[in-house]
Amino acid sequence: MYTKDDCPNCMRAKMLFLHCPVYVEVVEKNIDRNEEYKKQLEFNHGSYIVPTFVFGNGHVERGFNEGKIMEVLGL
Repeated sequence: MYTKDDCPNCMRAKMLFLHCPVYVEVVEKNIDRNEEYKKQLEFNHGSYIVPTFVFGNGHVERGFNEGKIMEVLGL
């Protein structure tokens, strides 16, 4: 999950995963704290939007859409 320090939707997403009914391993890549993560987000995933989620199956979800995230997780 690509995030920024001052992103309210990133905070909401973290809370969602913290209280998710199934275990979800979250690797946070904060683009404010690591320039390489910012480059990865832009070049590998074609996104400038945070949060951006990259799921284990390669699916990329840009922005915080709780319903879509739950759908991708099979919930």
